[in-house]
Amino acid sequence: MKHLIIFFIGLTAFFVSCIEDNGNYDYTEPETPVVKIDSVYSVFVGDQLVIEPEVKFYNKDLLSFEWTIIDPDQMTDHRYEGAKLDIFFALGAKLYSARLAVTDKSNGMKYFFPFSIYGNTAFNEGTVLLTSNNGHGQLSFIKPDGVVQENIYGNMYHEDLPKLLQIVPLQHQNMTGKPYLGYWIISSDKENPGVQIDASNMTRIKFFRENFFSIPKGEIAAGPFIPRDDATMCGVVNGKFYTGAFETYYLSPAYGYFGTPIQGDYEVAPVLAASPDKTFVWGYNPVKKSLICFIPPGRLFFDATAMPGPPPVFDPANRGLELITLLPSNSAFYLFGKDNAGKIQELKFSTGGQMVITQYKREFSRPDLIRDDTKWILLPGLEVFYFTSGNKVYKYNPLNESIEPISAQFASNVSMLKTVSSEMIAVGENGRLHWLDISVGHNGEIVQTIDGFEGEPVDIYIRKDLQ
Repeated sequence: MKHLIIFFIGLTAFFVSCIEDNGNYDYTEPETPVVKIDSVYSVFVGDQLVIEPEVKFYNKDLLSFEWTIIDPDQMTDHRYEGAKLDIFFALGAKLYSARLAVTDKSNGMKYFFPFSIYGNTAFNEGTVLLTSNNGHGQLSFIKPDGVVQENIYGNMYHEDLPKLLQIVPLQHQNMTGKPYLGYWIISSDKENPGVQIDASNMTRIKFFRENFFSIPKGEIAAGPFIPRDDATMCGVVNGKFYTGAFETYYLSPAYGYFGTPIQGDYEVAPVLAASPDKTFVWGYNPVKKSLICFIPPGRLFFDATAMPGPPPVFDPANRGLELITLLPSNSAFYLFGKDNAGKIQELKFSTGGQMVITQYKREFSRPDLIRDDTKWILLPGLEVFYFTSGNKVYKYNPLNESIEPISAQFASNVSMLKTVSSEMIAVGENGRLHWLDISVGHNGEIVQTIDGFEGEPVDIYIRKDLQ
């Protein structure tokens, strides 16, 4: 009984204390600093980078500021303190992730504001242009305003490039900022088949012969090459298929080097066509006159075979054609070649892995337009071809086999034909580079012409890092 009385006395005291508790339980959130900062800041390498955000807070003296710039290449962070970031920008030319951390020293609360810094150079936006001038190659750069910085390599090294074939951009699509490892300038000169150029300043990195684990001796017939998303390239060297080393860190000096070619009993012509994801690369064996398939990531080679099922329209292992060109679309491949009777044949096929699904074979309707120097492009999403014949460019629709000249007229033979987008193509002739509108309702009208350089355009690469 005594214990029961004590229990009731304690319970009564508890309720009385609750009734008399007049404490304030309405909590007030601490004031949050308001920081106005841009999402991207552009700075030229070697210039001063100054970022002074607008900050609103009831007492700024209570705030501390820490800036962090993340450099994945060096696997480090660069940290700075102060309300204003004011540094000499000595990092490389690429896009960096960055962050401003603001701390309220009165309560320890931290607030984070992410942004990006774009390390810029004079060559980060514009068009790289290769031209052939009296058999000598020149490397130029067209700025966004159309001004041409001509013959950069020749002026820098007091020597011309050899006869040019191709620009191969090496950009790592899977790394932060998608950094460039340079451009390969591929040449038809078997003694000097190419040179790698720094994409940020156009200086020479190394010659093509130096891109092998064991430097080859003798002549090298190089090209064409296909750039891969890991900033390596794969392509043809002396009739064999090579792919660059990708198994090490992408900033390793040996990254992208060539070892031995993909093994197999084959020879591959200097024409390649890659699947959209670049997993499969198709070529043509000029000895066996057959389609062949390479898988660069696995360094594998296959002779093409027809997919089991209905009888194939043609035998992919025995075409009997002299190859003219081989072009990929999003869902199929097109091969043009000349048969023993001198007729130009057009073949269409799709693939299932390394196996071929034949779709059609027919004579090309205008063989009179095809010359030894004819250039071809195929708009993958539209399944429409453009090709050159002398000083004219023609549009070819394989669905109805219609072939019509485009609207633009050119004064000299067309030396280059390049896809810019689904609505634009680029055409080069002696001393001029034209941009043509091929969008719906247009038939290749010239919308812009660039001159101010010598020679015939051979290839271009358009660089727009922030777009």
